[in-house]
Amino acid sequence: MGSRDSNPAVGVELASGKRPKARVWTAKAVARWKVTGERPGPVMVWPPSLAGAFLDYAQAHDIVLYAMYLLIPHRALRLGEACGLRDHDVDLDNARLRYGGADMKEVQETLGHSTIALTADTYTAVILDLQHENADAIADLIPRDPPQAAA
Repeated sequence: MGSRDSNPAVGVELASGKRPKARVWTAKAVARWKVTGERPGPVMVWPPSLAGAFLDYAQAHDIVLYAMYLLIPHRALRLGEACGLRDHDVDLDNARLRYGGADMKEVQETLGHSTIALTADTYTAVILDLQHENADAIADLIPRDPPQAAA
């Protein structure tokens, strides 16, 4: 399946709404979810321990998507943003995301953000100002126990 040259959602207008508050998957929240099957909130965030366990599993079981999964927590991407990235947008060797010099409005439209404020808040605070050493510090927060290669 190839990539699309256009966004099929262009021109679709949705009613604005209040952004949901992100909640963390605490041990209590996980236990309740296992009993009820209901998520505690619409936006749930993994603590570093769960993110690390997921990355370890993905590395062992889905090496094709592992690079994308690794990129998501280290660059604060939403899943839809990561899935929409093209090869020339991602430079894993230098731990950088590029948007080809596009201005903030182009980035907003490309990613389908509802407001320019969301794009500016997210990418100005998280990606554009993120230095390489900060990325390493974030990576160090996620505990990992990757599978060992067979001898």
